[in-house]
Amino acid sequence: MELIYLFTSLKRHEQVEAFSYNCQYVVRKKGSPVEKDIQTIGNSCFIVTFSIDSESKEAAHDLSDLNDAFNTAFPYQGLEKGRPAICHCLENGASSYFNKKLYPKMNDFERLLREYIYLKQQVSIAALEEQIGQEADEENKNVLKSKKSSLNRLFSNKPLEEMDFTEIYTKLFIDSRFCDEIKKRFFPEGEGKITTAYKVTKDEYLKFITETEENVVWSDLSEGKLEIIRINYDTIKKIRNDIMHAHNFDYKHFSESFNLIKTVLDELKSELSQLIMFPDNTQSIEGIIAALRTFASALDESRPDFERQFSKTWLGFANQLESFVDEEVMNKLLGIPLEEGEETDETAIQTSEIPS
Repeated sequence: MELIYLFTSLKRHEQVEAFSYNCQYVVRKKGSPVEKDIQTIGNSCFIVTFSIDSESKEAAHDLSDLNDAFNTAFPYQGLEKGRPAICHCLENGASSYFNKKLYPKMNDFERLLREYIYLKQQVSIAALEEQIGQEADEENKNVLKSKKSSLNRLFSNKPLEEMDFTEIYTKLFIDSRFCDEIKKRFFPEGEGKITTAYKVTKDEYLKFITETEENVVWSDLSEGKLEIIRINYDTIKKIRNDIMHAHNFDYKHFSESFNLIKTVLDELKSELSQLIMFPDNTQSIEGIIAALRTFASALDESRPDFERQFSKTWLGFANQLESFVDEEVMNKLLGIPLEEGEETDETAIQTSEIPS
């Protein structure tokens, strides 16, 4: 694994030769030294290479820290007084390693998110149809019909798989009517143009925003679940952009990104598994478990001697069912494969191994 820098001037040659950094992970754990090589090209520039004979997580961590220290000693300053910076990073092996670890996780997230949205859309529409048929109050019925209509039109113009991340965000989390109300109230002459008559205090802004109704598709789809996706969607979008455009990751950015995506994936898989197993009512598993516990308790109270063992059997079954739903075996039933190398590849990144 390598870090390679190009210096467009020989002025820093001696300083680069004198630069040193004590790596903590590979050197300490595996004894792999960091090699430094400087190659002068003509009379105007030189290349410096730092390398570790390892492709492990520890090597990536070491080179990431080394890169931070090197950039501090020889900062890239962009254009300065009309002259270009003299140091450029040609290759960042640590960032490349981090990017390759994050890419499959992000790919899984996008794939499962689309799967969840499509399935939840159909389940929600079916549930709304049932509620409409049972609702006697016309006002409530119209509200339900409006929600159903919104869900039916969700992907009428463009399939979900053809949407980019920003388009999905707009569809799921933005209420255009809410935005229009805000614009009409605070920007009557056009966006960004606030007249003297419409200059207001922070409290007035907050009061109007709080009192203005906002209806987003995600609320109807998720029913209060998977809030981690709504709260962190913009952050996930930025991480995705960094991955897809091969932006440099340092170890801190990588570990935070990895932990967030893994947590979101775990929750998404859990919700998707329950949705597939119990499509008519995603809450039914909790109801089944609660009913079993109630039945076992009733047997204990009514027939304490004869039915005691029988009630224990029902209670045990409830406990096993609750455990079963939370275990990885659910993923196997749903055909969600274990990530390649996960838990068995000693170089695989595990959340528990990433320091906060």
